[in-house]
Amino acid sequence: MQDTVWEIMSPREWSYIAGTINAIVWILVFIYYRIKRSRWGLTHTILLLYSSIAVSSLHLFIYYPFSDQRFEEITILPYIYLFVMIMLPLYPIIKLESNLIYSIRKPRKTLFYLVCLSLIFLSFYHIDEIFENMINGIFMLFVDSDAGLLAYQKGVAKFTTDMSSGDLNKNVDYLSVLANLSRTIVPVFWLYYLSLEGKNKYIFILLTICTLLSPLNSVASGSRYGIVVFIVETTTVFLFMKNFLSQKKQITVKQISSIALVILIVPFFLVTISRNSGDLRNTLYGMERYFSESFINFNNHGLDAGGIRYGDRTMPLFKMLVGFDTAKNYPERIWKYRNMTIDESVFISYVGDFTLDFGPVFSFVLFLLIAIYFRNRLIVRNKELLFHQYILLYVLVKINLGFFLYLFADVFGNVQLLSLMMIYWIFKLDYQMYKRKSICCTSSIKIMTS
Repeated sequence: MQDTVWEIMSPREWSYIAGTINAIVWILVFIYYRIKRSRWGLTHTILLLYSSIAVSSLHLFIYYPFSDQRFEEITILPYIYLFVMIMLPLYPIIKLESNLIYSIRKPRKTLFYLVCLSLIFLSFYHIDEIFENMINGIFMLFVDSDAGLLAYQKGVAKFTTDMSSGDLNKNVDYLSVLANLSRTIVPVFWLYYLSLEGKNKYIFILLTICTLLSPLNSVASGSRYGIVVFIVETTTVFLFMKNFLSQKKQITVKQISSIALVILIVPFFLVTISRNSGDLRNTLYGMERYFSESFINFNNHGLDAGGIRYGDRTMPLFKMLVGFDTAKNYPERIWKYRNMTIDESVFISYVGDFTLDFGPVFSFVLFLLIAIYFRNRLIVRNKELLFHQYILLYVLVKINLGFFLYLFADVFGNVQLLSLMMIYWIFKLDYQMYKRKSICCTSSIKIMTS
């Protein structure tokens, strides 16, 4: 009977079954967790995201507007592996949210404002050029249907020219690097600052401007990456932070967030339509593929791509620091690993970025260690999350949200990860020093009064 079933059903039909099972499992896990924990949190958002991707990827696999873009057949085993790997970094968040957290402990005000002002100052480097680019780029999106495509092609052409001339690795403007880095870190402080009572309105306005600089500049250049990352990250973290806000403040924040989303989403759609030459069918297909192709690509190539990249995609900075031969950027990796069955020109999820770099076995061990590390450092005491734990949680959330790629990939991504971890350690050490000082003062008072 089994042989008969295998003979009757085509590989394509078995692929539909594998995709359907994958979608059902994700939906059931989300429903189970929703019933188990009614208070909406980070885990709900992440599970809903991946459930949506699982359903959308099934639709994408079945429906092909263009016959030359058909995916390979899919099987159930890669989806099982992908599910386990996604759940490993999610586990510390699940455990964290199993505790009742009433507040985030405020860091020392002097240190907090010092870091905030430093990030703001660096973010405003070359602000005149950024505003000029943003105004011209976004204005053209509204008046020229081809503006997004032309801006994107111009950016790609410049990158290719810089690569061929070697300019990408020479004459680095380190202040510009620090400025770009600061703009990617500012949202961590902006989201926290939203939850504070009695905040300085000037600091808040400056943080808001700096937070929007990166995604708006991205879309003005014809790229959608910056806006997608910003919207997914800030929405997810906000849904966690709103638990610490009063009802009145939640309404205010929602109004501010809604305005910010409109400011970002409108140019995002204009860029998407422009890059697809105004073809609505093409645009909708492109958006669905952007959102969900990573699951199918991982199924096809994630466990065996005909080789590995030895960390060149996920950890190039660390390899360079220890002196290993490293492909430092996208074109170099494309050329160096051209014999692999897939490259990074398509999405394969953050799990796929690691399995293509290290293989499925070592990646599993690495993810297990990551889960243990974050679990041990995100233990909540006295129903209060410490500020440095909040920063670490942001790092973990960003890892979990890499549904299309690893968000700390490449040299710049590695630098961003190191910077966030450095800020985490600065606030952690400051807290520990303050705690020791408080204990010493308490002990001294007890001795004096005894």
